Amino acid sequence: MRAIRCGYDPYKQVQLRLRALEANGHEPTKIELIVIGGTWSVLPKKYKYWFITECFRGANKYKKSKKLSPPQRDPARAGEVRSKKCGLSSRLSELQKVLLDEQCKNEKAKYKIIGITLETRPDYINQKELRQMRELGCTRVEIGVQIIDDKILQLNKRGHGVAEVVQATKLLKDYGFKVTYHIMPGLPGSTPAKDLKMFKQLFSDERFQPDQIKFYPTVVTKGSLLYRWWKVGKYKPYADKVLRNLIIKCKQVIPPYVRVMRLIRDIPGESIMAGNMITNLRQIMKDKGAKCQCIRCREVRDKQLTVNNLQLTIIKYKASGGEEHFINYESRDKKELYGFCRLRLPDKNLETQNFASLYGFALIRELHIYGELVPIGGRKKVQHVGLGKKLLAEAERIAKKNGFHKIAVISGVGVRDYYRKLEYRLKDSYMVREL
Repeated sequence: MRAIRCGYDPYKQVQLRLRALEANGHEPTKIELIVIGGTWSVLPKKYKYWFITECFRGANKYKKSKKLSPPQRDPARAGEVRSKKCGLSSRLSELQKVLLDEQCKNEKAKYKIIGITLETRPDYINQKELRQMRELGCTRVEIGVQIIDDKILQLNKRGHGVAEVVQATKLLKDYGFKVTYHIMPGLPGSTPAKDLKMFKQLFSDERFQPDQIKFYPTVVTKGSLLYRWWKVGKYKPYADKVLRNLIIKCKQVIPPYVRVMRLIRDIPGESIMAGNMITNLRQIMKDKGAKCQCIRCREVRDKQLTVNNLQLTIIKYKASGGEEHFINYESRDKKELYGFCRLRLPDKNLETQNFASLYGFALIRELHIYGELVPIGGRKKVQHVGLGKKLLAEAERIAKKNGFHKIAVISGVGVRDYYRKLEYRLKDSYMVREL
């Protein structure tokens, strides 16, 4: 709806969203940008580069004037290219060069884009697609998994199977991306027991192991095939009580290194013909005493940080042919999470690990500190007190101990200078250093 109000102009969307956040008392100098609404991978290439360029331009030019600057309709003619400063190839198309120019500006801008998330399907993930995503500045990818059962996927005419999910997950992790799964309990052909069994498999089977989950109970919307099935009695959604009990059981099995981002899909109630209509499902689950150790349920808010009330913990697990280390600072009772680092040690014998120039690198897929958001330069609360550097140092130590002599961070554009201060340098859109 926000996009419609802005005429689908990404420049206006970014600027108006920043204004709304500031009006609500936030200081959004560190922006995590999420591009939602379908399969990103099928969009025309020129449109994708224009769209992301305009997002960066919207952040770079925010507040330079009282009025919103007009959108740049011909980005190939906008600005002076600074590809040499960015350390990237000068053989890129004009459109790509303008994107690089805006990315370079964003490294020094007040409103920095520190991460970009794109949504797509598992069967569209390949090395070419992921290289393009990195060029755009993407750091996290959300894929519509729905369920890991080939028969149910086929019944629902999904167009891909479990094999594509497994392959996409591995490629994403070997490129250093954070991976979010969209999961849909209550699909035609499934049952609460099947959904729970599948959910447990996500974290017991190393072929999956997503970093984040969006839990989207199936709902019936008018005009869909599912609507026709529901009208003739071929499909019946879960009752509210059944769904709540399923969610409680699912939350109990979520590992502490996974973040449950959503428990419902953000669909207006008037568009839902049948299925879950509860908008505050997470709050209801909490009130009912649902136990969960996921990242979102434990992330610390605004709290005084002292050495005595936290400890360094490392969780090691196998995932997609590699070894993951979830390095984190948490309270001694494990109820509050202060910050974490995701370190991936890929298979050293992997012949085609991401870019050939990054072959043999250990990968830092995420570095995140919680607490009340502190503007860049602020040093009073949990953020900006050195936890990030300590986590990074521990990741480097583990990588070196395991025989890796190089390490790469899938850094957002707006965070590159942070890593430069720690002796990292830009290489093929990653921040890298020798150990």
